[in-house]
Amino acid sequence: RGKRARARERARTAAAATGDAPPQHVPLPGDAWFEAQSPNVPSAVWFAGYGAEDACRDLGDSAITETLGFGAPAMAAAPALLAFVGGTAADALRYTAEAARIYAAPGLWDEQTIPALDWAGMPMVLDVARVVLYGQRPAINTGIAHKQAGIGQIGAGMSRAPLGSFEAAVLHLAAELD
Repeated sequence: RGKRARARERARTAAAATGDAPPQHVPLPGDAWFEAQSPNVPSAVWFAGYGAEDACRDLGDSAITETLGFGAPAMAAAPALLAFVGGTAADALRYTAEAARIYAAPGLWDEQTIPALDWAGMPMVLDVARVVLYGQRPAINTGIAHKQAGIGQIGAGMSRAPLGSFEAAVLHLAAELD
């Protein structure tokens, strides 16, 4: 296989968020990781007694599951979840439509379809090149942790992954094509 084929394979990503520095990560095969500041969660439903001032930046496994297509990309399949993270059924459809532009493999598995979209395949496999091409920050359906360790989850909401880590990954991939 040529360099273009290898670069295309590497354009699929995983992600991690620590809520601090080092922040949001986008890895490529091998030891290449690209970082940007982990986002705040601007749209949230807070547990009683908590608010934005109590929250740390986005962290945890939500960013990991989003890269495959579970979470925000699949919100149209489970609009009731918007009651937990904040939003409407129309928002659920919008999150899935947005994801269709930046995920490379809709309908990867026959079992992952969305009835509300006439059984369309769920957007799957986040593509860093498409994220940068469209300048679209991937949505993250996330739980929100307290900024003080040991307290735990204080809410849930929607955040967006930062573009910086994706831009750095694409530049790295482009350099491999030379």
